[in-house]
Amino acid sequence: MNFARVVALAGPGLLLSACMPNQTLPNPSLLGGTAIRPPVADLAIGTLYYTNDETPNLAGVVGFIPLCTPNLETRGFPPPTVQRSVKELDLLTNFTSSGQLSGIETEFVKAGLDGGINRYFDYKLTNVEVVSYDAVTANQIIDTITNWDRCKGWQKLVPTKPKFQIVLAYRGNLAFSRKTDVSFNTDISAKIEKLEPQLKLALKNATQYAVSGEGLFVVVDAVQVQ
Repeated sequence: MNFARVVALAGPGLLLSACMPNQTLPNPSLLGGTAIRPPVADLAIGTLYYTNDETPNLAGVVGFIPLCTPNLETRGFPPPTVQRSVKELDLLTNFTSSGQLSGIETEFVKAGLDGGINRYFDYKLTNVEVVSYDAVTANQIIDTITNWDRCKGWQKLVPTKPKFQIVLAYRGNLAFSRKTDVSFNTDISAKIEKLEPQLKLALKNATQYAVSGEGLFVVVDAVQVQ
């Protein structure tokens, strides 16, 4: 196997640079052009995906398409294990620092709400689980995958395309909330309430993320295989 460490947003969407468990998610805008795809509730960890980009920038944005995604447990493999848990990942900080919410940030300034959106709202991935296959099991899956009917000759299905095996995934709950602060007077609270639906819409339009959702895969770690 030819290993190349990369990290990808789950869904048919985006490869990102490495993300350590105690860090916030990488800024998508700093890593390439396409929009973040929505997180997904189901992901075939341990199985194979490919990209249409024949020379992908593994630190940037790469399309991610299923290649061979059988149910591994029905074929004798154990389910992926919880490697470690992360309390939360701050999504709003990443989206604001990358400039993706600049339009709605201007509206906050016009309303006289200083300190940035983060002073008034939280948007996080909470109760994060990091589930994975160990290297031995991941290699065993690759070694036996050619014997499965739907996966025979997987190297030749897309011969010129880079192929990846997902070995780890971050899964959690999307949580959007308004902060409470005793220093917020009635006027400030009214402005925050008025801008809240606009912020939710801006989040959806700019990032294609929902403002809530449980058990969603958001980030995966993958290795390039040949």
